[in-house]
Amino acid sequence: MALALGCAKPDPGGVSGARAADPAGSLRASFGERRVSFEPADGVWHGALELVGYGCADDVAPLVSTRARQQPRRFEYERASSHGAVVEWYESTPQGLEQGFTLERAPCADGTVLLRVATGALTPRLSPNGKGVELTDQDGTPRLLYTDLSAKDAAGRALPVALSVQTGAIALSVQAEDARFPVVVDPLVWSPQGAPLVASNGVANDSFGYAVALSGDTAIVGTPYPKVNANTNQGAAYAFLRTGMTWAQQGPAFVASDGAKNDSLGWAVGISGNTAVVGAPIQKVGANFAQGSAYVFVRNGTTWTQEAKLLAADGAMDDFFGDAVAIDGDTVAVGAHRAEGVYVFVR
Repeated sequence: MALALGCAKPDPGGVSGARAADPAGSLRASFGERRVSFEPADGVWHGALELVGYGCADDVAPLVSTRARQQPRRFEYERASSHGAVVEWYESTPQGLEQGFTLERAPCADGTVLLRVATGALTPRLSPNGKGVELTDQDGTPRLLYTDLSAKDAAGRALPVALSVQTGAIALSVQAEDARFPVVVDPLVWSPQGAPLVASNGVANDSFGYAVALSGDTAIVGTPYPKVNANTNQGAAYAFLRTGMTWAQQGPAFVASDGAKNDSLGWAVGISGNTAVVGAPIQKVGANFAQGSAYVFVRNGTTWTQEAKLLAADGAMDDFFGDAVAIDGDTVAVGAHRAEGVYVFVR
């Protein structure tokens, strides 16, 4: 959930009264003298982020906040330790609230840098996929997600990074051997919005979520392997509409009017406003297996209907036309990687 930084009247004991809030107003962040605090509009949980340790894997020193300051769309905490100075900063992005750290000099001789981030009343735990950290409330519900960690040195070189949980805090590890300082370490903080999206008629091995696209408050989700009627792997796609914080499936699954076995409709999806395009790259066209096609669906009110079927004028067997799609207004681009081509259609 994206958060937009803004200003408000200063809080007692605060610095500038800086605030961040998502567009729906359901999640708020407040910047104080030492940390940023998070809470939803209903106040049912509270959390915080604060860089509290910096150093090496076996020598992490505590940090003290020396100054907090606000800039346009950015808030910074200058922190100091026996290993050197660190600037902890926050910026608004379309994906979420980007937390980052600028490390002025190497704290360790062996090149392994460790940062430790406290999480307030939320408990950190490693995500099931091992690629992020979930910040959970007292009931174990994930309230914030800490993911997409990266690091670069002053020469722009990407550095190996890892996320873990140590002593009740988030631990960020950076392999900075031979790095040119300053080094920028950059994770992303965001909030899961509602329950996971699931197909109303989904079954095992459908591969729901194989492809996704988003336009405004509408998401299109591809699922290339469901059985439709008697046709195994015919494929389908689903539309979901957001109202406030709630996502709900809009109408039945998208299926091709001439769908057949092994078409794999839903391999690729795109959406622009009220028009969606869905690829079926393994569809047999005439005698050509896996020539592929793409279908255009349009929304009128709350109803989606098939408007067109797109084919390559020079299509041939094994082109896999429809294995990538994109749409912008009345223009659709369809990839056919085996044919090494991209086809553009205009409505």
